[in-house]
Amino acid sequence: MAWGSVGLWNEGRNETGGGSGDRCICDAFLPSSTFPIKDLVVVEQTSVEITHKLELEMGKLEEYETKLTVYAEKIIKLTVEIEKIEKNPDNYNEG
Repeated sequence: MAWGSVGLWNEGRNETGGGSGDRCICDAFLPSSTFPIKDLVVVEQTSVEITHKLELEMGKLEEYETKLTVYAEKIIKLTVEIEKIEKNPDNYNEG
C-alpha cells in the first residue's frame, strides 16, 4: 500500500449497544503512524521556487515580445527606405 492509504476489513464481530442495535467493528491499519510533514514542506518550498522562476521567465518573455515588436517596426521602416533607394539611387543622400 502507498503511504496514507488505509486498509479496512470486517472481522465479523458485531456488538450490541444498549438497545441501539447492531454495529460493525472494523480495524484500520496505517502503514506509518506519522505524517511525512518534512517531505510536504520540501515539496511546498520547491513549488514556491519553481513558481518564482516561472514568473521571472514569463517577465523575460514579455520583455522579448516588446523588443521584437520594436525591431519588427524598424525592419519595416528600413525596408521602405531601401525600396526608395533602389527605385531612385541618384536621389540617395548619405548625409
